Amino acid sequence: MSKTDFKHNVGITAVLAAIFVFPLSRAGGATAELGSVRVAESGVSVQGKLGLTEVAMPYLAWRLTNETVWHESNAASLSNIQHDQSVVSFDATFAGLRAHLRIEQLSPNQWRLTGELKNTGKEPVELARFHYLDGILEQGLSLLNLQGGDFPRIARLGDSLPVPRGALEKMWKDARVQLPGLAEPIHDSLDWSVSTDTGVFTTAWDQPGWTVGFTGPGTAFGEIGFRTKPAPGRFFIGVLLDNILLDPGETRVLEHVLLHYGNWQEGMNTWARECAREFKVAPPKPPIVGYCSWYQKGGSVEVKDLMRAAEELRDYPTPPGGKLVQVDDGWQIKPGN
Repeated sequence: MSKTDFKHNVGITAVLAAIFVFPLSRAGGATAELGSVRVAESGVSVQGKLGLTEVAMPYLAWRLTNETVWHESNAASLSNIQHDQSVVSFDATFAGLRAHLRIEQLSPNQWRLTGELKNTGKEPVELARFHYLDGILEQGLSLLNLQGGDFPRIARLGDSLPVPRGALEKMWKDARVQLPGLAEPIHDSLDWSVSTDTGVFTTAWDQPGWTVGFTGPGTAFGEIGFRTKPAPGRFFIGVLLDNILLDPGETRVLEHVLLHYGNWQEGMNTWARECAREFKVAPPKPPIVGYCSWYQKGGSVEVKDLMRAAEELRDYPTPPGGKLVQVDDGWQIKPGN
């Protein structure tokens, strides 16, 4: 049972490259590999031409309904590791909760992470966040923040950053949305850069990297984070479960994540297409002509702006792809509209 289910605006793909071998038979054991991605009892490793992390573990922040302090922990180990052709599945357990996760290879440089979280205890549990991967980022990598309170910017190791909550609430306020988020471990800590739904771990704007993008089902925001202090830098790829209540025996489906390694703009294009497929948006035939409210008014779009765009486009010659008026972020009264 969810207290609140936030609808995604969609927003937002990242990881890997190298040599891939896919066993054709199903097998269980202590380790499984999908090229540069290695799943073992000790955690998930993502290496290859440009490594992401030597080892990362799932993470969960939760509390009982009568508590005010969050419990935070990484899974002690991974269990029930199964390898079936291009898919690896495994479990991560926490106090009274179990995450069943899957990593699927979609192409030589692209993966999908999916999973669900189940309350295996006897009491309702309030959730703050779940991270598919949480660990130490490879030295030299930074976070290209593409959708967050301080976007667009590259957050580098050693940067001094304010707590994300203020920047995120200002971002929503500028879009005329009041979003008092639940107090929680990441948004209330210094030196975290948090990108919503999509972000890139890279060395520079013009270099290859690991694109991360959340695609659906659209009931929570995905987040990509990097803590710039202290060294070594911690990173996460996770789901913001702000104000979600999980009853005993209940299962929560987690947002899907695309991981793509290489040219990050190609990764963003792949992520956008996957979002369109997930939400059944038919791609227009190029070329197309249109208007996007964000590039003119940002989060301050008004009805008169959209009406003017529609009227001006009415008399504009129609190309093969048609005409489009895109109502971007800022039109809604609150997230979820």
